[in-house]
Amino acid sequence: FGLIASSSASAAAAVTATDDEERDELTFGLRLALCKVKFNSGLFNSAISNAEQLLDETVVSEVESHGGVEDKLRHGMALNALALSRLGAVDFIGMAHSSSTEGARVQLLEDMLTEVEECRDIVMTATGMLRTVAAEYDDREECTSPGTTNYSALILASAASSNNAGIAQLLRALLLEQKAAATSAAHDTDADIGVAVDDAVSTWKEGLAQLDRIGMRGGESGEAAAVAAEAADGIRARLHCNIAAALLGVDADVGAVETTERPKSKKLTEDDLKTASEHASKALTLCDGIINDAAAAAAVTAAADADGDGSSSEQQLREAMRSLSGRALHLVADCYGRAGSAVTAEGLLQSALELLDDDRYETMAGPLALLERREVYRTYAALMDNWDRRSRDADKMREKAKEMEDMNMVVDGWKGKPGIYSGLWMFTLGDFKY
Repeated sequence: FGLIASSSASAAAAVTATDDEERDELTFGLRLALCKVKFNSGLFNSAISNAEQLLDETVVSEVESHGGVEDKLRHGMALNALALSRLGAVDFIGMAHSSSTEGARVQLLEDMLTEVEECRDIVMTATGMLRTVAAEYDDREECTSPGTTNYSALILASAASSNNAGIAQLLRALLLEQKAAATSAAHDTDADIGVAVDDAVSTWKEGLAQLDRIGMRGGESGEAAAVAAEAADGIRARLHCNIAAALLGVDADVGAVETTERPKSKKLTEDDLKTASEHASKALTLCDGIINDAAAAAAVTAAADADGDGSSSEQQLREAMRSLSGRALHLVADCYGRAGSAVTAEGLLQSALELLDDDRYETMAGPLALLERREVYRTYAALMDNWDRRSRDADKMREKAKEMEDMNMVVDGWKGKPGIYSGLWMFTLGDFKY
C-alpha cells in the first residue's frame, strides 16, 4: 500500500506540474493577446505596461541557467512586445506638426532616435537569445523525436524577431535622414544612413537563413511539418517585402502625411531595382502559395461537411495572408512604375487596393493593413505625377491617402506613422505552437 500511495502521489505531482505549465502558457498567451489588442488600437502606453508585466514574469536568470525552452521562447516574445509597443509610441505626427526652432526640432529628432535605438537593441537581444537557444536545442536528442515542435517554434520566433529588428534599424535610418535635412548636414550623415539601411537588410537576410533550417532535422512529420513550413513561408514573405521596401526607399516621406506631398521617387541603380523586384516577386509568390493551399484545404473541409464552407482557421489564414499579399503586390507595382511600365503598375496598384480593402480585412490585419493602403494611394499619386495628363488623378490619390487619416480610418495612435511600420509583427505563441 505504501508503494501504491507513493506512486499515486508522484503521479498527482506530475499532473499538477503539467497543469501548472499549461496554466502558465495560457495566462501568458492571454496577456500577450491583450497587449496586441492595445497595440493595434494605438493605446501604446497601456500596451507598454502590459509588455513590461509580461517581461517581469518571464525573466530568465543569467545565474540560474536551468530556464526551459518554453520560458525563453516566451521571454523573447515579451521582449518583442515591449519593443514594438515602444516603437508605436514614437511620435512621428508630432514631428510633422512641429513649428519649433531648428535646435528644438533637432532635439526632438535626437530623442526619437534614442528611443528607436533602444527598441532596436531590445529586439536584437531577443533575436540573439532565440537564435542561441535554437542552436543549443538543435544538439539535443529529443529534437529528432517525432512530433517535437519546440525547435521549429524557436526558429520561427527568431526569424520573426529578425523581421522586427530590421524595421527598427530602418526607422533609425529614416530618422537620421530627417535629422540631416533639419541641419543641412546630409553629407555628414549619408554614410550613417547607408550603414543603417545595410544593417536592416542584413538582419532580414539572416532571418531568411534561419528559416532554411526548418525541417532539416527531420524531427517533425505530417501535419506538424506542413504547418511549420507554411509558417516559415509567411515569415519569408514578410522579410522579402521589407528588403524590397528598403531598397526602393518608399519611406523617404516620413512625417509628410499631413501635407499630402510625397517626394519624387528616389533614383535607383538598375541593380537595386532588379534586386527589389526579385524580393517583392518572391514575397508575392509565397503569399499566393499559402492562400491557394488554404483555399484547397477549405474546399476539402467543406466537401466533407455539406453544411460548412471550410474551417474558420483556414479562412482566417487566407484573409490575413491577403493583406500581406497586398503589401507585396504594392511593392511589385512600385518596381514596375520605377522601371517605366506605368500601365502595368497601375493595374497592380488597383489590385493591391482591393486586397487591402479595410472593410474586408480590418479585423484580420488591423491598422497595419490600413497604413499599407495609405501607402498604396501615395505610390499611385507618384505614378500619376509622372504620367502625361494624369495630374488630377494624382491629386485624387493624394486626397484619398489624406482621408485615411482625416476620416479616422486609421486610429489616432497610428496616424503619421511611416509605411514601414506595416511590416511589424507582434507574434504570439499561437503563431508557432501547433
